Amino acid sequence: MDTVDNVALRLVRRLLGLPFVLFVRRLRSDSTLGLTPNEADALQSIRLAGGSIYGDRFRELCAFWNVRSLECFLFLARNGWPFSRRLRDTLMAGFDGNTAPGKLGTAYDRLAFHYSVQLMLSMHRGQWLVPFLSDIRYFLPDVKNSRVLDYGCGVSDMGLILAKMGAIVTIADLDNRKLDFTEWRYKRRSLVCQRLGVEDTETIPDLAAASFDLVIATEILEHVRDPLALLKRFSA
Repeated sequence: MDTVDNVALRLVRRLLGLPFVLFVRRLRSDSTLGLTPNEADALQSIRLAGGSIYGDRFRELCAFWNVRSLECFLFLARNGWPFSRRLRDTLMAGFDGNTAPGKLGTAYDRLAFHYSVQLMLSMHRGQWLVPFLSDIRYFLPDVKNSRVLDYGCGVSDMGLILAKMGAIVTIADLDNRKLDFTEWRYKRRSLVCQRLGVEDTETIPDLAAASFDLVIATEILEHVRDPLALLKRFSA
């Protein structure tokens, strides 16, 4: 016999489609995320409250951006669910005609919430954390008290995990509300981070005054006007 919940989910699926149903299930249970135990443990280490990992990230997103759950649902219904191609396509459409110097930074500022949604709720990202952590531990066995630069940090999941392990983390990204959100995530966990705000998309900050044991720069080269210059700056 069908439960009321199952009947309601079938009705919602007919009205809003399968992606919405999958999204709701992820909010309710980690079992639908497809994470291995190690991947789940990595994300559990920076979870704030009870319930599912996904639900915790959703609540954190809504809390900082001061949006109600319903408002976030409506945003996703209009722009695409987190694991759908439509959300990525909608995000990329925000850059149409806005990639020239002086315009690109403004486009990123305007899309700060959209990017935060993508980074917090597209959980395939959680499946990348464990391989990255394995590589980091190979090159940097003693993470505690190591100086780490998370450049192009996004929402800095990797930086948060390393800070939880005792690393001294500097977060760097375009100086907009998304970076405010990322810094706020550290503060909510009583973790300390240094903030390096990048002025615009044409500027590579001077890192000469700082030294780092590790630089994390994932999914950043495609967002930089001169990737080679950035890599040279890291190694200077």
